[in-house]
Amino acid sequence: MRAAFWASIIVASACSNEPADAGDRKRERPAPQIITSAPPPKAEPKVVPVVPDPPPRLPDQQRPVEQREPGLFDLPEGYDTEYDVDDAHRADAAFDTVMGKALDPFAPDPDDAPAPDAKKDAAKAVVDNRPRQRLSCRPRYPLHKSASEESGAVARLPVGTRLKLVKRGQAGLAGNGDVSDWLHVEADGKKGWILETATHEVAPGQEGLGYLRCCGVAREAEDEASTTRERFLERVDYVTCLTRALGESGNNRDAAELFLARAIALGRAAEMVERSDKLAEPYKGFMQRYGGQLDWDPDGYAVRAGDMWAAEEKYRGEPAAEALAWTAAAYSAVPKICGREVACAVARARAYWGEYLARYPNGVHAQEAMDAIAELRPRGENDERLELDRNAERVEQCLATLDSLARIVSSSASVGRVQALGTLEGLRRFVLAKSGHVQTKR
Repeated sequence: MRAAFWASIIVASACSNEPADAGDRKRERPAPQIITSAPPPKAEPKVVPVVPDPPPRLPDQQRPVEQREPGLFDLPEGYDTEYDVDDAHRADAAFDTVMGKALDPFAPDPDDAPAPDAKKDAAKAVVDNRPRQRLSCRPRYPLHKSASEESGAVARLPVGTRLKLVKRGQAGLAGNGDVSDWLHVEADGKKGWILETATHEVAPGQEGLGYLRCCGVAREAEDEASTTRERFLERVDYVTCLTRALGESGNNRDAAELFLARAIALGRAAEMVERSDKLAEPYKGFMQRYGGQLDWDPDGYAVRAGDMWAAEEKYRGEPAAEALAWTAAAYSAVPKICGREVACAVARARAYWGEYLARYPNGVHAQEAMDAIAELRPRGENDERLELDRNAERVEQCLATLDSLARIVSSSASVGRVQALGTLEGLRRFVLAKSGHVQTKR
């Protein structure tokens, strides 16, 4: 739809009436004088300037080209008209900007925009003209000996492998070996053929976004591997790619998105590893490399919450920061099993759901966090399902945690806060009734 919008704009601009050429304009003449019967007054003779004839109209191919500033819909010099994903995203961004200004009555007039900085434009042109990187974007993809999927593999390329283009396959006549969709490339010192659809070009200045698309973790691509071991190796491939991309990221926005994607990929690979002291390869090697970033919980290995909270603090203000906080709250490892013990469950709720709400009280997932807290609701002060450690220090700590959670929940505008606050008050009464404790502070 947006592509059609651009096409209509370009066609309309091409078909619009251009200003008439100087040769087509009518020559200006003095206004006609009214003749009356009275003799004309004596006047000094006027010197009428001689208006030279306009220059002859030149054919279109010989007319001088009018110099003007490039417009919004003009294609840059040397633009490749072949469809490209990065160009499409830039077009979408430009479309959103134009439409936003068109619909906003308070938007500044484009004519009042400051004059462009020639030095900045020149620097940008230098960046845009840099050659693009081409990456292999399929897990463990074969580098073939020839331009055929039936040919043997020279090597298997990890996701994100940099490719040096040697030449493109030639288009042939029907039956004469059309290999135009293949590329002859060099990767890590080995030459071979790869389908162009298994690669991706990364635009200069967009390395982080290019790696993110190439690795494909954000879109949760389905595994096509036939065995569990192959599927695990594919997931590890994504982790390796994103780890390398994160190390090469040049700005915080890309780094935040890459960290989030890497955490998701790491968790998906870790959930396939069993807890054992005698792991075989490739699981053993994976745990030796990434085990320090994982914790074990009842559902298996998962990313550590502490690392996610630290990343949220580091990238706070970036678009991916809240997603990092929610991943820490909802999808990171919960090492301790609470069972029916109230103090443990309250502490866990504060450390995960409460921590998310403390950072984003009106965030996208605030209602989900409220619902999770509300699930702790006891059936009454003598609920037999729940247990309580009656140690005085432990009870005092539990009540303090309940107070902290109540303050955090009260600061949110989420409609679920009423039910969550009711749950917290019910837990307070349960703890006081079970322990016989008199709280010193509230």
